[in-house]
Amino acid sequence: MEIARNILLGLHLLGMAGVLISLLASRKKLSPGITHSALLAFLTGLALVGLRYPLVEADPVKWESIDNLKISIKTLVVLTILTLGFRYKKANTRLYSRPAGKRFQKSIAPLSYILKTSILARALPVRPLNLSCVEVPINEDAEVVSKSFNKGQGNKSPFSNSGVYVGGVAYTLKTEAIPSSKESQTLGDVLQPDTQVHNSFYIPNGQLKEWKFLKGAKSIERIHKESGTKYKYAEGAMAFPDLLSNPSRTILTGEGGTSPSRFKHIIKTAIGYRRLTPIELERLNGFPDDWTAIGVNGEEISDTKRAFFMGNALVIGLIEKVGKVLSSELQKKS
Repeated sequence: MEIARNILLGLHLLGMAGVLISLLASRKKLSPGITHSALLAFLTGLALVGLRYPLVEADPVKWESIDNLKISIKTLVVLTILTLGFRYKKANTRLYSRPAGKRFQKSIAPLSYILKTSILARALPVRPLNLSCVEVPINEDAEVVSKSFNKGQGNKSPFSNSGVYVGGVAYTLKTEAIPSSKESQTLGDVLQPDTQVHNSFYIPNGQLKEWKFLKGAKSIERIHKESGTKYKYAEGAMAFPDLLSNPSRTILTGEGGTSPSRFKHIIKTAIGYRRLTPIELERLNGFPDDWTAIGVNGEEISDTKRAFFMGNALVIGLIEKVGKVLSSELQKKS
């Protein structure tokens, strides 16, 4: 019995130490570590009290009588921590859920939701490339997840390109878009005739070497400014020029301006290499020609700013599809 008492005492002290350490490490709020440590201290404390009575009766000289006041105070502290800890955990779990979380969790079929019933699935249909969803449990406190999620897994993400999160689990699945019955638009489809393009959009021969270097594959040795550590900065090759027979790459906010860039579009026409015009950028996003040419006060907008606007814009055809499904849902509920 004395051996069991010593084991329980060790576990009890370990639980109390865990409470103190967790409180010091996370002063603003109760972390899961505090709750677990408090539970260990509480259960082992009850067991110690139960063992103490027969030990005192067997040898009252060796074993002191139970201090009920001390035990009551410790019990009150630990129970308070446990109560707050479980309430805190429950409140944070709701942050991940929809307002009708329990009903949603019971009725949802993740695979069907991703592929058929969700807003995005109906607006932008996809088909699965896997037979089933991969389940990724994420049910800890948000702060803990942010600091420790996927640590030790290198750069490999557990997520595929589609998924839904519900009830503490992320269901993820690799999918691909179902091709539209309409013909897809390529970069070449939006180009203006060369006769409508200002000379400033054409690349001077003296800049072509730098454009090719920035677009090409490279591995450059660099030195970290603070630590002095040497490392390799590597980039893969990009198409040079951008292929007119393919869909366009994403437009970035730095698309405008004459300086060479890895991320700007560069095309080749009968006259030579050039950048995309503001009208061509508007067409790529689905806007009417010269949509960004004039400001709200009637002022003329510069070509660089117009390119910035299109880099910040969304492809309106996609937004239109999502909007139609949302509108249909709202009409059903009204």
